[in-house]
Amino acid sequence: SGLPNLRTRRYRNNQSETGSKGITMQVAAVSYYFNGKLNTILGLRRDDTDRFTVAAAPGPNNAELVLTRREFGEAVNTPTAGVVWYPIPQIGPFFNFSESFSGIPLGDPMLNSKTQPDAPRGRTKEYGPYFRLLGERLQGSVRYYDSISDGRIVNAPGLANINAMWNAMG
Repeated sequence: SGLPNLRTRRYRNNQSETGSKGITMQVAAVSYYFNGKLNTILGLRRDDTDRFTVAAAPGPNNAELVLTRREFGEAVNTPTAGVVWYPIPQIGPFFNFSESFSGIPLGDPMLNSKTQPDAPRGRTKEYGPYFRLLGERLQGSVRYYDSISDGRIVNAPGLANINAMWNAMG
């Protein structure tokens, strides 16, 4: 420093880093039966993900950084299955079922917990008629679907502040 008798120091008051690596595998089978009157699709997807998060913040008793590293992984299988039946070549009812998931959130664990929550999961069922008109130049569907999501985390106002107070109290 250019000023005599002035002590200075350089410090870092926070740090964060996140990362992930993953492998996704899929297999699907599409089949036609009875000269194309019955069509099926079956599929399975597997996602295997490893994630980490590193955070450093000033400790509650002094200004020294406290480093926190979390590592977590997930392996999730999500199936899908569908069927279309064409009693006449132009129109046919269909049904499809599929599952889904979202990755584990990268932030802090849930309040009063040292582990991340499970990955949110979803299920969808859909059905309706498919149509193939004008020599299959016009194709489409009318569908109804019902989708459910379980375990999704919704951030409430002030949740981060509550977590910070909880962590500061140990």
